[in-house]
Amino acid sequence: MATNIRTLPAILLCAWILWGNDQTGAPWAPLDPYETQAACESARVARQQVDASRAPAARDGYSRVTRCWPVGLDPRGPKGTN
Repeated sequence: MATNIRTLPAILLCAWILWGNDQTGAPWAPLDPYETQAACESARVARQQVDASRAPAARDGYSRVTRCWPVGLDPRGPKGTN
């Protein structure tokens, strides 16, 4: 998922980012910014519950992992190394 350029100011002002990875080999992608770790974790749990509530046939082997990391920690690694 690409970050919409209009969301960048919000990301820069927050303290926590909810990141997602669909486990297909694609890199981690920032999903949403949050002001607090608690708000980020709450959103992460809610997303997990929605994903888990989908019927197995609808998931068709799809699995998404989400994590909350503070701004500055980028799970994709240092810039310029790819």
